[in-house]
Amino acid sequence: MVVLSALILTGLVPNSTEPRVVLAARYYLPAPGGRGNSWAKGTKSDLYLVQPGRPNRRLAHHEGRNVVYCRWIQAGDSTAGRVMYMVGDAPYCDEVEVWVVDVATGRKRRVGKSTRPYPEGAASGSFSVPGTPMPLAAQFPNEFPRRYKVAGFDPLKFGDSTGELESGGKPTQTLRWKGEQFSVDGKAVRLPTEMALRWVTHDPFTDHVWFGQSDTNSTYGQWVTISRLNWQTGKLEIAVRNAQDLDWWPRSPWAAYTTHRELTDYGKDRAVWTSQAYLKNVDTGRQWTLASGLVWVQSASVEPTKI
Repeated sequence: MVVLSALILTGLVPNSTEPRVVLAARYYLPAPGGRGNSWAKGTKSDLYLVQPGRPNRRLAHHEGRNVVYCRWIQAGDSTAGRVMYMVGDAPYCDEVEVWVVDVATGRKRRVGKSTRPYPEGAASGSFSVPGTPMPLAAQFPNEFPRRYKVAGFDPLKFGDSTGELESGGKPTQTLRWKGEQFSVDGKAVRLPTEMALRWVTHDPFTDHVWFGQSDTNSTYGQWVTISRLNWQTGKLEIAVRNAQDLDWWPRSPWAAYTTHRELTDYGKDRAVWTSQAYLKNVDTGRQWTLASGLVWVQSASVEPTKI
């Protein structure tokens, strides 16, 4: 059983080194036969604020409906401390209502309707290729400031193309590619997984080169692994592995993501969908578990820092 405790509304970012995360999550009550008998049927997904080492706080509940998707709105401007989330009649639905909630006050308002972005690896986060605005940013421009509009990334054309890219450091290294074969100064760059390579992009601001791979099946949907090129070694270092819903910005060390769903026993003769949610510092590799056990997390988003 997962116990949810309320946090006092302070309006201040908690004094912690880890950022806050919002989850669209369905916490199942005790399984049949346990104390306080209840059934999964009728249990809905709500919006929760979580942070490592602190109690969870429910931010939004819509009676009889499901919160299916969530994203923080950029910090450091007029929309600081607000979260966009989507509400639908079922866990998987096309038509959804879009709401915004103020984390400090708990006030929420409906801003319109939209089509839910189903988890498609990195495409379900801020971008499909880093720097490409998510569709919601165009639909609700006042609700999605800088983070979802920032360009300046250089997608690398590969597949049926050849090319090269020089590093900004000294001594200079050169990344070359032909089709999907990459090398640094003649040494082959090996992809860390067997999943299909979907995109490669260079961030001139940090000189990082990011590789995105993904896979899919009919049971679990799609999931993504993102790797960063180490110019010195010529190797790819995994930043996030097997994420389904992923909120990550290449110029921040923080990523929040969910795993794909799995069936978990719920009582003697029933099973329910469950998944986990994590917060990760992609620079240090340290990871925190935000939700696990009898919970199904469909979406996760990390509080952004200033860009």
